[in-house]
Amino acid sequence: MNDSRVKTVLMISVLLCGLFAVAAMGASVSKSNLIPLVAGAPQQGTLQTQYLNIAYNYTFGQNQLTVSGKLNYSDSLTMQYPGLRQFYMEVVLVDANGGVLERSNVTLHTGYTWGDLEASAASSFKAQITVPPQTTAMTFYYNGVTESGTDGGPGTSFWFDPISGGGF
Repeated sequence: MNDSRVKTVLMISVLLCGLFAVAAMGASVSKSNLIPLVAGAPQQGTLQTQYLNIAYNYTFGQNQLTVSGKLNYSDSLTMQYPGLRQFYMEVVLVDANGGVLERSNVTLHTGYTWGDLEASAASSFKAQITVPPQTTAMTFYYNGVTESGTDGGPGTSFWFDPISGGGF
């Protein structure tokens, strides 16, 4: 695929993600996917999903959230596919009822392989976000597309959507 076609596909993917994000505003997140925000000292934890474990650190206070973390992709991706074609991730901020208040993009990386390059590609993230006053928790949303399979088969799409409660 030539560069202009790849860029077009990526731009369409990002646009669709944005449209879905707008549609999801006002939706609610399952309590099992929420990470309560504790003001003051740095906090850490891990959100485990089907395709990715997100080891995060955050500091929350005075309507500011600084969040960073490491991404550990599942063996079902790293053993079957040589790398990622596209990856997109958001921090989703929610209120006490699990209602979505805001979604903020934290990382978007394209075209790398696992292994040696993983440390410098989409294996970590960092963001600083001004949060609405009603914010009590956060969670993560992501989607990605792998390169073609190691067996010569097509790549696959994968995602985690805490609002719909699923990932594929």
